[in-house]
Amino acid sequence: MKNKILIGIVVVLVLILVVVRYRFSQELAIFNLELSIYANNQISKFNKAKDIQLGKLAIKDMRIAAAYINQFNVDSSFVIHDTIFHYLYLNKTVSFRCPSIKYINCLTSKCEYDLQNEDNLLKIKNINNILVNRYNEDFTYWFDKLKDKKLIKKEKPLRDCSNFFKSYSITIWDEKIWVSFEDFLKDYKKEKNLLLSENNIQKNKFNYLLNSTLYKLNSDIKAYLNDRINKEKSQILESKSVEKSYKSEPLGEITYSLEQISFNVANYSSIEESAFMEQYKNNSLATGSMPYYRCYGSYNSCDGWSCSQIIIENGGSDVVVLVKDANEAVVRHAYINEGHRFTFNIQNGSYIVYFYSGQGWNPNKVIPSTNCRLVGGFISNENISKGTYENLQGQQLTYVLKLRENGNFAPRSSSLDEAFK
Repeated sequence: MKNKILIGIVVVLVLILVVVRYRFSQELAIFNLELSIYANNQISKFNKAKDIQLGKLAIKDMRIAAAYINQFNVDSSFVIHDTIFHYLYLNKTVSFRCPSIKYINCLTSKCEYDLQNEDNLLKIKNINNILVNRYNEDFTYWFDKLKDKKLIKKEKPLRDCSNFFKSYSITIWDEKIWVSFEDFLKDYKKEKNLLLSENNIQKNKFNYLLNSTLYKLNSDIKAYLNDRINKEKSQILESKSVEKSYKSEPLGEITYSLEQISFNVANYSSIEESAFMEQYKNNSLATGSMPYYRCYGSYNSCDGWSCSQIIIENGGSDVVVLVKDANEAVVRHAYINEGHRFTFNIQNGSYIVYFYSGQGWNPNKVIPSTNCRLVGGFISNENISKGTYENLQGQQLTYVLKLRENGNFAPRSSSLDEAFK
């Protein structure tokens, strides 16, 4: 008996569940029908609102009305709504789609912003055309560098319409930014041209000295010099970055670097000297040559009874002999080769002799002098010595330039400054 009761209870419960399920299905179908009717009503209201809005736009601005018609998309206006249907202890989530009136307002705003954006882009295009003609590659470089950070700003005006127009943005036109940008380009061009002019001055100095040097060299040494110059160009025309900045309220601070070039004369002179040493390391002048004739003259005559002679017998390296009078003025000079002899003819008087010796005669070397520009000198093993004042009265004074034990002439050390002052 007990089992029959339990079975009966189970049967009743099952029947209840079946009935509830059946009723739930019927009520859900009715609910879905009502939702469909509601959605259709919303579509009808939406279409009326759409037409009303179009009429208003046609009166206000035909451009906006045309854009409104072209961009209107019913599918984009639909929004999915979720609701829950309850029946006794059963429930189910039901989704339905219907158009949103908000889409109409959002689309209207978008069309207005689109036209504004179109006008802004046209203004930017026009100012770009003007600036590129004025500043050429400077504009192109800085526009590409600054457009995303400072020049072209974007705005997202439809944040409340993101369901319909995702990631929508427009370009902002700010005249102050572009005026400031042109001011910057003017300043940048001025700074760049100023430094470019200074750099060209330094390059021209270098090129002038290089061409002057090359003119004095033979073909082999020209190749030597050019090779040295090419290898050490960065030490001759030295380059460094100079930091510049521009500040304005619309753009903030813009920093940039420009290249500054300086001509290192000392480094160039060192290379130039090595070229001359290479060319003139074995060079000599003929005995009797007077390399400083522009300053000291080329006179070597004496007539009458009041004449004396100074004879130089050169047993050492090549030498330039200077003969100075009592007033320390050079009255005679001559170049004498190793192993050669030369005679100076002078008026009677008191004289001192200077000996400037060395190896390899460079006709371009400048000798420091307080009275005259002396050009020509030895490349290596330079030595300056001097004798003592000798009073000559119709006499011959001979100097033998050769190391000899117990010789009667011991020259004293001197200097270029003393010999050529």
